[in-house]
Amino acid sequence: MTVTDDIKARIDIVSYIERTISLKKAGKYYKGLCPFHNEKTPSFVVYPDRQRWHCFGGCSEGGDLFSFYERQHNVTFKDALKALAEEAGVELPTYTKKLSDDQQRHLDILDDLATRYHKLLTEYDGAEQVRAYLASRGIAPDTITHWRLGYAPKQNIIKQLLSKYSADDLEVLGVIYTNDHGQQRCRFWNRLMIPITNGAGQIVGFGARKLDDGKSAKYINSHESDIFHKSHLLYGWHTARKQAQWDSQLIIVEGYMDVMQAHQAGHANVVAQMGTALTEQQIKLITDTNIQTIIVCLDGDEAGEQATARTVDTLIAHADQKDIRIVQLPAGQDPDDIIQSGQWEQTINSALPVIDYLIHTAIAKLPEKPSLGQKHEVANQLIPKLYKLEESSKLWSIQQLASAIGLNPMALVDMANKLMSAKQDKLQPDVQPEIHDNTIEGYIIRCLLEEHVSYWYDLVALFSKFNLPTLTRNDFETHGGVYQQIIDIMDVAIDDTPLDHLDLDPASFSPDTPDKHDFLLNCMYLRLNQTQRTMDILLELQQIEQFTAFLGKRQHLTQIISQIS
Repeated sequence: MTVTDDIKARIDIVSYIERTISLKKAGKYYKGLCPFHNEKTPSFVVYPDRQRWHCFGGCSEGGDLFSFYERQHNVTFKDALKALAEEAGVELPTYTKKLSDDQQRHLDILDDLATRYHKLLTEYDGAEQVRAYLASRGIAPDTITHWRLGYAPKQNIIKQLLSKYSADDLEVLGVIYTNDHGQQRCRFWNRLMIPITNGAGQIVGFGARKLDDGKSAKYINSHESDIFHKSHLLYGWHTARKQAQWDSQLIIVEGYMDVMQAHQAGHANVVAQMGTALTEQQIKLITDTNIQTIIVCLDGDEAGEQATARTVDTLIAHADQKDIRIVQLPAGQDPDDIIQSGQWEQTINSALPVIDYLIHTAIAKLPEKPSLGQKHEVANQLIPKLYKLEESSKLWSIQQLASAIGLNPMALVDMANKLMSAKQDKLQPDVQPEIHDNTIEGYIIRCLLEEHVSYWYDLVALFSKFNLPTLTRNDFETHGGVYQQIIDIMDVAIDDTPLDHLDLDPASFSPDTPDKHDFLLNCMYLRLNQTQRTMDILLELQQIEQFTAFLGKRQHLTQIISQIS
């Protein structure tokens, strides 16, 4: 058990949140007015079994005990962990990661090299071209200083480097290499040097942009080493983390320059992903904080679209409980262009929720009048991705997809359940009542087991209205014993419960229905219609948990009717 799990086990989320708002039990969960926005209709739901909360109203946010504390007190995850651990009486372990002598020496070397490269950029006459390039990109002198940008000159400075550092260390760090002729050469030559830091702000490597029209790669990075692991780093994370946690929002872009321009313009919650897609390790940096919203804003070209798709897949797999949003830039533009045009905030505010992005990009590939087979192909591609989203979002996403591609929502749910059944990841929980036969009496017993008194009252009222003999034990040949047990538990007098609280039109039924079988079948059709109307209302209100429960009942009822009609 982790420390956070231990704290959650000791502090019940329902009791904790009830210190702030009043909660009312509603089935398996609790509801109340959201404490984070003004509302008159309760949309804030707490799930005690999962120890989580979610606002289905204006916030559209959710999380666990820690995220509630963070949002309530506007603090970081670290602060929430410390406070809740103290309340729960859980001792937090102290982590003191000791660097090896080699690692510390390598950090010192890279920091010294960054200072050397920075001095060459700002003072060396031969760097005038680089300074002009940065000015043309709109990079201010203060930004150059803040990010410790530097210049690796055209001249071979190998002798200068080897006079101060060992060849072994420089090769391990990827600063120099030995060619096929056994000669040592500088890896970084006539390049803009961009220091890359870890979460503690220590320089662990470099990104280097070429400054000529040669055939070499536009950007190269330091080699993987004992201190540099590109897949574990986000460029700008050390600088952006504080603001991102304060805003509860992190924006991920593609390039180093995008990050510098964003911070220079006052948007300090921006980082770059250090590759063509986010990795699980990079996402963990984010999910270990109170950041709730992750916005992906990569370049508006084909490579950027492909990188966005890969990044979204990784986020869905490893950050499904976050609010993931996607910005799709105009063709040929990148975040740098948008920032310098002054349209950054407007562009970020237009970010699509991840569900909308997935559906939009999928249907964009369909012809104007797609065939049913083409619609099913899109559904088959999207459903596995949608099923990786947080539980409360799955059903809603299926409904959105059905509407977008013009398929019946119930048919799509069935398709989804069949597609995902191999993974045991069905959309709605299996209904597994004690009675499994598909008969009317079995159905009534199931209703009594699941809904107790209310459904029995409905039946008694119906029978009374239509002058039919009330149901007795004799009507339940197969399950008479179970029926009697239910009646005993409910302590209901069968012949003395004329509760007519359903507004039913006798015209809904055949006037001559002495057969209880036919009458009950009509009742079941009526119940099916009532269930569907209830589901429509719940879906409109985005009450996903309740909708899911009714979905299972509706499908089961439909199956029974089809088999006994």
